Amino acid sequence: MLILLDFINLIVSALCLPKVYLGRFANVYIVDDVKRVGRSPLRKLGGNDRLVAPALAYYREFNEIPSYLVEVMASALRFYTPEDQESIELKNLIDENGVQTAFSKVSGLNEDHALVKEVVLAYNNINA
Repeated sequence: MLILLDFINLIVSALCLPKVYLGRFANVYIVDDVKRVGRSPLRKLGGNDRLVAPALAYYREFNEIPSYLVEVMASALRFYTPEDQESIELKNLIDENGVQTAFSKVSGLNEDHALVKEVVLAYNNINA
């Protein structure tokens, strides 16, 4: 029952978010640069945060890979700026362990999980 309620909350949030985001993008006084949006990738790629948690919920519910979230997670793994300590740590983790092991450690998913494999494929398809 708790999983169902979490999933319902996820769907309701997803349906409401586009209106919030459209409003933000329509407001010329709000400036949101890539460095601010991308910062803290370790947190955002954590198993209970905004990318992996909904991707995993979707995968469990529909037994399908959420391709757009996979692309976002792969992009988050590629994010790097010397002004963000987490992006430096993530880059070092990837350089030392490879992307599959690094993402597995950050997300808490097993290396052989379907989401991990898909994120690695998407990561490798991004032109860095």
